[in-house]
Amino acid sequence: MFFRETFNKNSKYPVLQLIESKRIEGQPRQKIVVSLGSDYPIPKELRKEVARIVTEKLRGQKYIFSSDEVEKHAENVVLKIQQNKPAKKFSMVETEATEIYPDQTTHTQDRISGPLIIGNEIWNRLKIDGILENLSFKKRHIEVAKISILNRLISQDAEYAIPGWTKTYATNDIISNKSENYGKDIYYTISDKLFAHKDKIEKSVYRNIKSLFSLNNSIILYDLTNSYFEGSCEGIKKAEFNGNQKEKRTDCKQIVVALILDGDGFVITHKVFNGKMSDAKSLKQIIHLISEDYGGIVNLPTLIFDRGVTSDQNIELLNELQIKYIIASRNNLESKYAPDFKNETFTTIKNGQDQRVEIYLKEEENENYLLCKSEGRANKEKAIRTKKEVQMLDKLSSYSKNILNIKKVNRDEVMEKIGKIKQEFKSVSQFYAIEFSAPEFDFTVKSDVKINKTFMNILNNRKQKFEQNEITFNKLSSDIQKIVEKYKKDADTIEIKLTPPRLSFETIEEKMTNKTESEGHYLLRTNRQDLSDENIWKIYTMLAKIEHAFRHLKTDLGLRPNYHLIDSRVEGHIFISILAYQILQTIEFTLRDKDCTYSWNTVNRIMTSHTYSTIVMQCKNGKTIHIRKAGEPENSHKEIYEMLDIKWNKLPVSKVIF
Repeated sequence: MFFRETFNKNSKYPVLQLIESKRIEGQPRQKIVVSLGSDYPIPKELRKEVARIVTEKLRGQKYIFSSDEVEKHAENVVLKIQQNKPAKKFSMVETEATEIYPDQTTHTQDRISGPLIIGNEIWNRLKIDGILENLSFKKRHIEVAKISILNRLISQDAEYAIPGWTKTYATNDIISNKSENYGKDIYYTISDKLFAHKDKIEKSVYRNIKSLFSLNNSIILYDLTNSYFEGSCEGIKKAEFNGNQKEKRTDCKQIVVALILDGDGFVITHKVFNGKMSDAKSLKQIIHLISEDYGGIVNLPTLIFDRGVTSDQNIELLNELQIKYIIASRNNLESKYAPDFKNETFTTIKNGQDQRVEIYLKEEENENYLLCKSEGRANKEKAIRTKKEVQMLDKLSSYSKNILNIKKVNRDEVMEKIGKIKQEFKSVSQFYAIEFSAPEFDFTVKSDVKINKTFMNILNNRKQKFEQNEITFNKLSSDIQKIVEKYKKDADTIEIKLTPPRLSFETIEEKMTNKTESEGHYLLRTNRQDLSDENIWKIYTMLAKIEHAFRHLKTDLGLRPNYHLIDSRVEGHIFISILAYQILQTIEFTLRDKDCTYSWNTVNRIMTSHTYSTIVMQCKNGKTIHIRKAGEPENSHKEIYEMLDIKWNKLPVSKVIF
């Protein structure tokens, strides 16, 4: 075999081909083993040696290689041959039976395939290729977009790391036999290109999802989260510090991501705001953003959102625009209905986790209020409160001990420190009375008796140091104890008053009782007066789907942190995570329809052990057979493939005989 360069009408640069010379019926013939394209980087001075090693590898012979560089090129060429489409295979021979040497049979070029097979199948069902084609994406850009989005679904690598990822997953077998050739730059390019068409792609993908599952989005779920930045992000206009950072990374700038979901948990659209955008201020922009898709505001479905978005201004806006809503009220309104929570008769229902929920519907003129008592929520709130209480009390106790070792105990400084602790734990400090008592030291002689002069000098010296803040209380206490023991007879004639500095903290019983009794209580409000109490509650609990989406985006799909330094790349990164989420949600939605509760994380873990490999068999007739195929799935793999209706037995197989 040898390499040669040739030109074709589709390329202005020479195409590198691996050629095999043979004699057929006494005549010399040349056949193309594989075409490597116009940008395959094998230096001319290495091509002869690479061709020799490729030949020996394909024939199963032992070889001596010259260098790591030659070996690397040879492995890539062999893989290219093994993974090429069957129609382009050279020396394709159909053999029903042949004798082989079992001990010389090996496998090579193993690649993880299970998660990629699933992701690729869902990509095809959502017809994303067609969406991108309609936007004039070239074939290679569609392939790169698929690789980038499926990488985000499976492994969440940065763009510069995706070329390495394609060499561990079966992208050449499942997506494109050129996938391992793509460098890092094209993945940045495709991020820009996808973001440039964000609105059309997002709408088209959601439209295809609705068609696939025959969805009827009668409600809209809305909430916001954030994505913070690691490192410098000076060039990002929307990146801002926010003291209300949900991940407690107040040291990092952030942007805010608004998600609009349908009742089945699929993303209708999303929007990126600046880092200081509050939940409540975002609603007006979102309403106008989504109203275009419904033919105007009057046609919008019922809007569901949590208490973070609730404000008097937003309620007025919704009523002014005649938009139907079911929302959680803020805590200040719950207190108004405290007597109803305590005295009214509630109806008991249960949620999906078999925990008791009690509800009571209070009808008013323009709005209905649903009072809810949740056993699960009460347990969660109690656990959070108890944890915060323990942390606060530990901090106060620690500071109380530290005061004993401070020479100058300044009341103002102590109260300032207490104020900071109360602010840090403001959710629980309101239930405690925290007071500070300053240290005291004095002595009086009980009777007119003669006292040891040295003893009195020591007492006066320590009192002077105490008054001038030159001694800690612990040191003072130790010194007094020692001199009292030394001058015990004289000490009996003196009354010594020594009181340590003290922090006291006790619960305010009335406040704590009210708090514990209200744990698990929440209030829903709606202008849908056609709904029963249970229907209001069930519709509102769909909001858990948006928390589920945020959890996936942040934990499983690399939404945060964000390392990009260009505005469009930041939003491109988010958009790729959104598209990956649509595929993930399609997988989980399909599994739930089959009564399977597997999360994508579980599916991804299980399917990682299903791989593609090349089986190399030495035949007794001197030939070498290379079969590239997916392994036989294990029962756990088959179960998932069958629930997702994926024909694993029809995966691409290629065979080459030398």
